[in-house]
Amino acid sequence: MTDRTALLRDFYLAIDEKDWRRATAYLAPDCRWHILANDVTDAASVTGPEGVAEWFQSALGGIETRQVIDQIADRDDAVAVFTTATVTSAGSASRSEWIDVFRFAGDQITEHVSIQTG
Repeated sequence: MTDRTALLRDFYLAIDEKDWRRATAYLAPDCRWHILANDVTDAASVTGPEGVAEWFQSALGGIETRQVIDQIADRDDAVAVFTTATVTSAGSASRSEWIDVFRFAGDQITEHVSIQTG
């Protein structure tokens, strides 16, 4: 069985490092990616690794992110990740809390939903 905890820790690190190729390597070819509107980005739904990479670049490419994983809850084919994020844009930093829910098929992410909680 895939160590989803290690996979997701590297996934978040890749996003913080702006390594879109590494981050999207964990995605299934037909993955669906959903972001609810929040303090950082507008709502979005995209499909496929290329669509997600384009979204990463447009939404996160111009800001600095540092995501700290607070907890990972792994159940069957789904994983919930609770994070605290610091986002720096134009020299100003803000902190927020998130829940990301991932659905997996084997070792690939097939669906994602992100919700800002605080």
